[in-house]
This record gives sequence, structure tokens and C-alpha cells, in this order.
Amino acid sequence: MRSSPDYPRLSLLTTWDSKAFALKVTAAEPSTAVAVVRLGRFGIYRFKFDQVQASLSGFTDDDLEGMISVIEKGNGWVRAAVNDFAFKTYTFLYSSHGALSDGTCSRFLLNLPRRPTHVFGDDLGSGILETWHDRQMDAKVRLQLDHSLQEPDGLYVSYMVLFERDDINDVAVAQQSRRLLESILHEIGLEFEADQLTEA
Repeated sequence: MRSSPDYPRLSLLTTWDSKAFALKVTAAEPSTAVAVVRLGRFGIYRFKFDQVQASLSGFTDDDLEGMISVIEKGNGWVRAAVNDFAFKTYTFLYSSHGALSDGTCSRFLLNLPRRPTHVFGDDLGSGILETWHDRQMDAKVRLQLDHSLQEPDGLYVSYMVLFERDDINDVAVAQQSRRLLESILHEIGLEFEADQLTEA
């Protein structure tokens, strides 16, 4: 799949160059304060009252490793600064908009197994939305495939992995999550090929 310039996008949500740092506060709601740090190729790191969020667009494997390092250091800083601190959840989210290297998105989606539902117009293929518990990672997983509204005749992929615990091994989880995504996509006839997603 050929990606749009801002995609693929990866975010980690857990519930400093002066030009790269911003503090946003609403006086009426101090709990909405957010510190935003732009880390160049390692993405954007946001620290809020109730969550930490890191996001990365159009990344390489090295960029991903750099972002994970930033996340681990930030988590370590928070844990050292606050007694009895605990995260409630960790969420990894991958999303992309791209074109299939062979064939059309509609043809691909129309060939996926479907649940019987009424179609209100010309059927272009409705994609899939599946949510399950992955025992190996002990995490909830959601996969969505559908038409991209950003890429002409493109395919939208959204993949989320939610861990409901205080601590994870960020590197191992990122690798496991990626392997699971590649395996799932292969099962439905897609595979990553360098910077493209192709029908297998």
C-alpha cells in the first residue's frame, strides 16, 4: 500500500528545544493543561494531567525505536517524580491511508467475508471492524479496514492494541503488536512490501 505523506501514523497513549516545547493551559480548567514537545523525527510527546501521548507520522523502524526510547524515559521520569504512581492503560494505535499496489480497494473489500446487512446504495464493499482479546499479549485488539476518505480508491487501516495494566515492555509490545498486525493482514490477503501494502 502506498501511503499518504502523513501516514502511516503510530500513537501511544498512556491513560526539549525551546521552539519544540509548548505549554497549553485553560485557566478555568487547570486539569486540561498539556505540555507538548516536538521531537523531530521521533514525533510529538504530549504530557497531560491524566495521560501521556506520543505520536509519530511517516516513520521508519529507527524512528519507531527512537520514539519508544522517549516514551520509556518519560514514563521513568513520571514514576520517579510521583510516589505510588501507576498507569491504568497503554494503547498502541497504528493507522494508514494508502493505495493497494494491485487492484482496487472496492474489489478487495467486496471479496472479504461479510455479515448479512442491508446495503443502502451501490455496494462498494464495507470493510471490517473486529475486536478481540489476544491471549498471548493479554490485550484487547481492534482492527478496522475500510475505504480511505483521504486516498483516492485507497484502503484505510486502523489497528489498536489496549493493555489494561500498569507496566509493559514497550519494545517487546511494539514488536509483538507489529507481528500480530502483519499476521492478521496476511490472513485476509494483504501484506506489507517495503513501503507498500499488497494483496498476497
